[in-house]
Formats: sequence, structure tokens, C-alpha cells
Amino acid sequence: MKAYRIVHQNSSFEIPEGELLLGRSAGCHLVLDDASVSRVHAAIYRRGDRISVIDRGSRNGIKVNGVRAEDEVELKDGDIVGIGHQRIRLVVLQESMGEVGMTRCRTCRAWMSQEDEACPSCGSTPDDTMVCEVAEKPGTNVGFATGHGKQSASSSMVESQPFVLMCGIATKTLRIGQIEESTRLMENMLRIVQGKVESGKGLSEDDFGAIAPALIVFAEVTRKPEYLSHLFSVHRLQRRLLEREQVERLYDLVRVVGYRYCGELTRYLAMLEEISESFTPGERFLFRRLQGLVKICS
Repeated sequence: MKAYRIVHQNSSFEIPEGELLLGRSAGCHLVLDDASVSRVHAAIYRRGDRISVIDRGSRNGIKVNGVRAEDEVELKDGDIVGIGHQRIRLVVLQESMGEVGMTRCRTCRAWMSQEDEACPSCGSTPDDTMVCEVAEKPGTNVGFATGHGKQSASSSMVESQPFVLMCGIATKTLRIGQIEESTRLMENMLRIVQGKVESGKGLSEDDFGAIAPALIVFAEVTRKPEYLSHLFSVHRLQRRLLEREQVERLYDLVRVVGYRYCGELTRYLAMLEEISESFTPGERFLFRRLQGLVKICS
């Protein structure tokens, strides 16, 4: 007998027979706190041993293994459904003697099947950092792993994973107090960003939409001003204007983290000045707000 589970960040639960709704609304079975997700974004259907996913008329659509899905798509073990900036994985397990083998990765706390050779989220291998926490039955809640030891995620492993997913993992591990590991993940991702920019590839919309909010969270939690410099640098390299909400948050953040070195901010403003003729009135207002940050940082 097979058990079908979906894994999202630190949550893992069995897919019930019938319809399972995913979205921002509190009425959904899986609530995704993400502005890029619609109120009722998608639905997963279980019809016996057949699992499928379909978009429910969302504004951003869904992807299955990185490919946009226009119609209902049947899922198989290990498939990843992309909803906004969120990634949801289907895990199919063989149920034997009332036990379903699930483990947590000590590096990022993500759920994985015992058959996985490496964590599908951060790439850590069992020899490195895995700690087995077996869910005895589908639906069993298992707490965070405890214990100590070396925790690492090599840059090569990070590069093999979806960039958006890694941003989510870095932010999550930071918020639960794993400062050293989350910082290492972020440093690896920033190296990846630099490599893409230097190669002329730049960042995709999904990657750019994940790294900017993550850098703001890192600045807020660690109180380290260098993350704001990285934020300005990424936007300068992508030739993009910060979003309104991000600009307003910066007025508090530059004071909280003691941002005094304005080199990256100055270079960013110089780039914006070059493209300012194409700005809408709303964008010109944001540009002026960004220029106002210089007085606070000085």
C-alpha cells in the first residue's frame, strides 16, 4: 500500500482522497503566506493512486518541475510544484507494518524520504548532517531535530538546487536561530548571483524575486549593514527599482543596522539616474525616496 505526502518547508502530511486547496486564504488546506500566491491558487487531487495538480485561475500560474502548467498535470514521486515563490514536493512512500519512513535534514530541517540519497532541499547527504526522525504513521507530527555537530552545505550542492528554494531555506534557518548555517547558505547564494552576473546571464524573475526579500530579512535579523549593500548591488546589477514596501522599510532599517557606508547606495542611485527618464510618476516618487536615504546614512 502506498502513502502520498506533500512536503512544504517544515510541513509534511498525507494527501487525502479528493481535493486539497492551496493558496493564501485561511480556508485553504495548505495556507501559503506569500504575496505572489493567490487566495485560492491551485488544487491537488487524489483519485486513488492518481495524484494531479491544476491551477485555479491564479494570477501567476503554477509550474511543475520548472515548467508552466496550463492544464491539469499528473504528478509522480519527487515532482515539485511551484506556486509563487513556494515549492511543494510530492513524496510517494511504501507503507509497511504501520510505519512510513520520513526523515528530517539537520541542515535545513526539510522533510525527505528515507530513499533519498541527499536532501532535495539543500543537497546535504546522510553522511554529513542527516538525523532520522521517523513518522510512525501518516499525519504524525514530528518536532525539529535536536543535537549538535558540524552542519554544512557546500556551494556545489547549493548550486544544484532551485535558487528560490535555497533563499527560502536560508531565511527559514535564520529565523529559527541557525545563524551560522543560514549565513553560509546566503554567502553561497551571493556567490552564485555574482557568477551569473559576471557571465552575462543575470537573474531570472523568480531568482530576483527571492533574493531581494531574503536580503532584507537577513539585515533585519542579523543587524549587519552589508546585507543592505548587497541589496543595492543586486538591484543595480539588474537595473531594477526597489519596490515601494521595501523602500519604506529601508527608512527604518538603515537606522537599526547603522548603515553608514553609502558606496553601493550611491552607485545604485547613479544607475537609477541613468534610466530615470523612463520612470512613471510613481517610480519617480520612489526614486526621490531612495535619494532621501543618503541623508540618513551620512
